[in-house]
Amino acid sequence: MLASSCSKKDETNDSQFLGTWKLTSYAIDLALDINNDGEKNLNLLTELDCETNEVLKFDNTGVVSSTNTFQHDIKIFKKEADLEMYGVEVECAEGAIGFATTYLPIGENTVVFNTIEATVDGNQLSRTITDGIAIYNEDLSEVVETKSVTLIYSKQ
Repeated sequence: MLASSCSKKDETNDSQFLGTWKLTSYAIDLALDINNDGEKNLNLLTELDCETNEVLKFDNTGVVSSTNTFQHDIKIFKKEADLEMYGVEVECAEGAIGFATTYLPIGENTVVFNTIEATVDGNQLSRTITDGIAIYNEDLSEVVETKSVTLIYSKQ
């Protein structure tokens, strides 16, 4: 007796990634006081007056999507008078930008999408984008260094 079966692509319906995740931290390895309240923060979301509604949705067919991707224009520059001091120009984006792409589980707590790994630890999902933000000279004409950006999402 011979038995065979056909099935669709393996679904990831038991994945801890499934569901909705809201962006709660957009951190660079540089504490800044953008809102001039006297307190520096690594998490730029606590410093910006821009609306931030980024949400990732992972479904059980291997697709992750976002309809309000964080796209504000943040320019950080070193002040020429004191290279240890930074200035920031922020332009809040209007409207919504989104994406949908496939994700690929590569371990118990890790998936990859858009060539960047995302890791779940409890109810937090984190992604680090190496060289994700440019640091300019004071007149914004040249990139003088880059910083990694760590995005942290909370399960909704």
